[in-house]
This record gives sequence, C-alpha cells and structure tokens, in this order.
Amino acid sequence: MADTILFVHGMFQNANSWNGWVTFFYERGYDCVAVSWPLHDGELSALRSHPPEGLRDLRLQTVIDHYVGLIKAKGIRLSPLDIPSVA
Repeated sequence: MADTILFVHGMFQNANSWNGWVTFFYERGYDCVAVSWPLHDGELSALRSHPPEGLRDLRLQTVIDHYVGLIKAKGIRLSPLDIPSVA
C-alpha cells in the first residue's frame, strides 16, 4: 500500500491549486488526495467573481469536519509526523 498525501488548500484557493504537486507525487508512487473545502469547488476566477451563497458563514470547524470525514471515509492513516503539535 502506497503512502497517501492529503493536500489541503487555504482560503481563496481550491483543490485545483495542487494539480501540479498531485501529478509530481503520483508519478513517484504516492496516492494523492486533493479535495476542496466546502463551497470552494469550481474555477477560481468564477468563485472570486461570484462567491457561492453561504461562503461568508463558512467556519473553520466546518472545514476541519469536512477533512476528518474525508480521512475516515478513505481510510487514510495519519502517522505521528502528520499531526501538528500545538505548544
């Protein structure tokens, strides 16, 4: 089983931002997962010119829950190095 890399974008981006890196690592044998935040699917230019309804109400906890659900659904195993420490 290949290691999996989960790509998570930031605000004002989406999963398409990772296309080049997904290709790079996939060609080197990694499984790659890049999924957009809720309400961030589509072309960036269209999203910027016509933000989806509800975007202003999107909360960080919603984004976290989105990725936790994805990790569980895909069975992605996190190693200790993948979990950031908060001091």
